[in-house]
Amino acid sequence: MNYTLKHIKIKSNWFDSGGKFSKMGIDAFLIYLTLFRFRLHNQDYEYTFLTSISYIRKETKLSKQETFDCLRLLKKLGIIDFENVTRWDRFLNTDKTIPDDRILHIVATDVPNTIKETNDKNIIYDKPVTELDYYISVDLNLFDVYKSRGLNHSYYPVYCLLKKWQNNIERKSFMSIQKMADCIGYDKDYLNKLIREMNRQYILYSDYRNNGKGSKYFEHHLMNTLQEETGFLRAYQEQIEKNIKKWDKKKRTKTK
Repeated sequence: MNYTLKHIKIKSNWFDSGGKFSKMGIDAFLIYLTLFRFRLHNQDYEYTFLTSISYIRKETKLSKQETFDCLRLLKKLGIIDFENVTRWDRFLNTDKTIPDDRILHIVATDVPNTIKETNDKNIIYDKPVTELDYYISVDLNLFDVYKSRGLNHSYYPVYCLLKKWQNNIERKSFMSIQKMADCIGYDKDYLNKLIREMNRQYILYSDYRNNGKGSKYFEHHLMNTLQEETGFLRAYQEQIEKNIKKWDKKKRTKTK
């Protein structure tokens, strides 16, 4: 199933330290994104879905129990609600097994509230109503590109976090690896590995910068949308390839 929307809005505070992403984890986040392959249009809730555990499993490759547990967790965190399930014990089969094919009517309940505004360049955009409604615009089709290049759903929150912190004039992310790891609950070494692989796949350029105190930090330039790919490669391909040569040389030296 294809995504039914090109872009969705996710609350920025999900990716704060101790935010909802750190509580839901990567599998539940994958299921939340997967729901947008089953979205219904023109409903009372902007994000309304009609699906089943069986359909979700076909897209995510998670087990029946993992899918069921993640859906319950998303409801517990107030991220989604079920219009046709009031009690989980009544959702189960009489022998207490999980029904694969029973229809689930789901709505997203933790969605940013926005209003349409026009900036000084006459561009219409969605303005957050309050500070709690600041959002990340996520390009869902870009995640299909990640998947086609062998990048699993562990990379999706890295994209979201970098996107959150590049909301500045220079469109750069200056977060330290430690702070990033704290926000999404990843081990620092594992996060470094993901960032380097994103560079190798030409969807991120991580520039080494000197902090003036004898150490270096990363300045990240993220490919935000699929439409940006040509311009992104034109701007950063040469620097990314320098990074790859540096990392490969360091790896060979370490191996020796």
